[in-house]
Amino acid sequence: PIVTIFMLACGALLWIVVTQTRFGRHLYAIGGNEESARLSGIRVKLNKIAAYAICGLTCGLAGICQTARDHLGDPEAGFTFELKAIAAVVIGGTSLMGGRGGVALTFLGVLIIGYIEKILSINNVQEPGRLLIQGLIIVIAVIIQRRRA
Repeated sequence: PIVTIFMLACGALLWIVVTQTRFGRHLYAIGGNEESARLSGIRVKLNKIAAYAICGLTCGLAGICQTARDHLGDPEAGFTFELKAIAAVVIGGTSLMGGRGGVALTFLGVLIIGYIEKILSINNVQEPGRLLIQGLIIVIAVIIQRRRA
């Protein structure tokens, strides 16, 4: 329960940063068109460094939470997490080309991926099958996004 509360608190904090601050608006501008953002006076390099630093911090915190949950440190513990993260973001409607997306919809994507994982687990689908299904979900979501654009 503490990890869930921590995740919700981090999500709420990041939602506030992305939607209610100048930094968040700058990130959307950079994601939409980096050159236009630079010409608008946004310090692109500094904002990108800050975004990567925040990403690194949240990854470190996630690693601590995972280690606490598993009661051990395993270098292969998060082997497939990147695919799940990409799938959650894409399902949430964030464009892989940048400029569109949001924390709330990404959180919805996380819930959907968790639900799919639970269904696959109940049906005894092995890890390769799970990865294949997640990959197909990403491909389908990207195709849908391309058709909308």
